[in-house]
Amino acid sequence: MAYPVIFCADVGSVKAGRFGWAAAIHPGADLESGSDIGALCSRVAYYLEQGHKVALGFECPLFVPLPENPHELTRARSGEGNRPWSAGAGAAVLATGLTETVWVLKQVR
Repeated sequence: MAYPVIFCADVGSVKAGRFGWAAAIHPGADLESGSDIGALCSRVAYYLEQGHKVALGFECPLFVPLPENPHELTRARSGEGNRPWSAGAGAAVLATGLTETVWVLKQVR
């Protein structure tokens, strides 16, 4: 059975050196990792071109809840305590992650 190559990106400011990524090539192998967003794109594209299955995750919210009740529009997501998803870090990481995710997917394509 061929295992997927698993990539995870830890989003953050590329300019400030706060972006990172890691990849598990197969069970038991050492992780590949780096802080260059372009290198992440190159490694993902390389494994896809070689015919490997690839999983790519981003450590950031990439969706927002949309409840029926308008009074709950900015409430905390299930399992995240009592802080709304839109508070401080959540909103900032969502915006950063959204742009970095789109950029990575465009480069890999």
